[in-house]
Amino acid sequence: MDENRDLQARRHEDNAATLRGLAAKLDQHAESVEMIRPTVAALELSRSKLATWASVGFAVAVLAGWVVESGVKWTVAWILSHFQ
Repeated sequence: MDENRDLQARRHEDNAATLRGLAAKLDQHAESVEMIRPTVAALELSRSKLATWASVGFAVAVLAGWVVESGVKWTVAWILSHFQ
């Protein structure tokens, strides 16, 4: 009985030490998460922001297409005018 009680006491001490170590690691992790939380919140995109950026990107692509198209048309007209 005494030997079993000693084994149980050692096991309890080992488990308690392990749990204290895990609790310290969890606290450390929680502190690091709290430290980066503002940065993550600043980078977060809402649906409305994402839709706005998509609309702006689409408008830029359309405008760039118009510029390229007009440039090609002007170049072709300039080249063809030299053959007349």
